[in-house]
Amino acid sequence: MFTGKAVRAEFDEYIQEKGLRAALVSNPEIEGLRYKIRGRSIELYWDSELKANTTYRIDCGNHIGDLNENNEYPHLEFVWSTGPAIDSLKVRAQLSASKPSTDLSALSVGLFQLPVDSNFAPAFVTRADKEGRADFNYLPGNTMALLAFEDLNFNRQWDTASERIAWGDTVTPYLDTTRVLELSFQDFDFEVPVLDTLRQDSLVALLDSLGEKEVGALHLLIPPIEEPLVVWMVGDQRWTQRFTFAARSDTQTVVLESLFPGNYALLGYFDTNLSGTWDGFQWNGKLPAEQVIPAQSTAVRAQWEVDHPLVVKAPEKNPQP
Repeated sequence: MFTGKAVRAEFDEYIQEKGLRAALVSNPEIEGLRYKIRGRSIELYWDSELKANTTYRIDCGNHIGDLNENNEYPHLEFVWSTGPAIDSLKVRAQLSASKPSTDLSALSVGLFQLPVDSNFAPAFVTRADKEGRADFNYLPGNTMALLAFEDLNFNRQWDTASERIAWGDTVTPYLDTTRVLELSFQDFDFEVPVLDTLRQDSLVALLDSLGEKEVGALHLLIPPIEEPLVVWMVGDQRWTQRFTFAARSDTQTVVLESLFPGNYALLGYFDTNLSGTWDGFQWNGKLPAEQVIPAQSTAVRAQWEVDHPLVVKAPEKNPQP
């Protein structure tokens, strides 16, 4: 049992730190945590009182190494308990994102005590690595909510108005080292196309003036879907049309006979809650963001009839043979 206000470690060689101040993490949080490096030692110290019967872990990551050869001391951590035993349970999480460019290592992953208070401050928090893996060790057996979020202001909590998230449901920490919980990060906000009614009216008049040889046709093929689907088609001239498709077990076809030649973007989402608008993650009810269909486009040529099968699901990253 340890209830002091400082821990110290001695090394065989002189040491240095690189980026430790920004990376230093304690779980649960120790307010006012600071450090000093002198020669061959590092001291971590704080002013706040520690909670009774609690396991604490301070993670220094790979940010401390020897001074001469700059070799890192990987996964350096300090672990102790203010009670009779150190907690031994864990949670493993794997993040994914729909955009390949998303930096998963910039995301924080938190475990929140239930019920979650309005501050949305996690009891335990860590950073994902560049592959999106996040590990929690030395956990108690309490059931908690698992959530990944953008900690844009580095305050160790989810700010609901500005930070996007991945909701991972509730979890009770476990001993099984092979069990990994998956979280899909909402790295987008669906933007509904703006309908310029004045421009639409002028485009309708222009379209009516064109002859048959100056327009093309498109057959939009909707595969079987289990939820209502809302789709927009936006052309080069900002010619915009909106379609709503009911859930059906067969293929639906929309025949568009007279269209301006050119390129058309197709975008949309599944209106799971029937609200008539796209909804992101909703904390009340723990509802995930509504699924957005993959971005796609089609081309219309004068005097041509084009079939476009709408893609409503992203392809699997590793399809099975």
